[in-house]
Amino acid sequence: MALTTLAVDGAGRMAVGGQYEGAVRFGSQQVSAAESGSPFVALYQQGSLTWTKAMSQARGTMRDVAIDGEGTVVAAGPFLGTVRWGDMQVPGHAFRDTPFVVSAKAEGQETWAKGLGDGLQVDAVALAPSGELMVAGFTFNRIENGVAGKDGMGSAQPVALRYDAAGTSLLTTMFLSDPPQPRGELYGMEAISSMGVLPDGDVFLFGHTDRETDFGTGRQSPARGDVFLLRLKR
Repeated sequence: MALTTLAVDGAGRMAVGGQYEGAVRFGSQQVSAAESGSPFVALYQQGSLTWTKAMSQARGTMRDVAIDGEGTVVAAGPFLGTVRWGDMQVPGHAFRDTPFVVSAKAEGQETWAKGLGDGLQVDAVALAPSGELMVAGFTFNRIENGVAGKDGMGSAQPVALRYDAAGTSLLTTMFLSDPPQPRGELYGMEAISSMGVLPDGDVFLFGHTDRETDFGTGRQSPARGDVFLLRLKR
């Protein structure tokens, strides 16, 4: 088992996510993983397990998890196969990892699940006090209604997506980047490793990129692979 992400709230709750392989026991629940491992998410209260959701028919992992003051948990990651979330099913791409996001209430009731399309790399998620969800990463394809389509953009572009508490798309914000330039070393390396929502609803993104990018304040050129911190107004 590999724990890849965790989030805490002010009431002593902790949400964790990751990947498990083989047969694993979560409390009294025993589940078996798909080949190469399956994603899971769990919620703890004061160190005691409240619930676990194991997606045994999907191959993949949880990339990030978030929790709000009401105990609502959202989690996202890449997968192949099918994500089963309560009575909902999210089918994946036939041979390529695609991202999914799921949401559950504090008591474990699954509320919604969504596939985010092909060509989108989801790195981070965050929940606002209003229940809105923010997702950040990089996309190779155009995004419509919060889902990546099949129209390519030539190279990955930084993107932030906002959804309401029911998973309906509210806003897509994309920041145009130049194609990566070969330098005789690894290049085209980028990620948005962390994000959060401030009390006024503004969102901050923290990550790194090695490409010239316009974050809405004019084009900026990295020296090589530079970190960035960006604040998005509500």
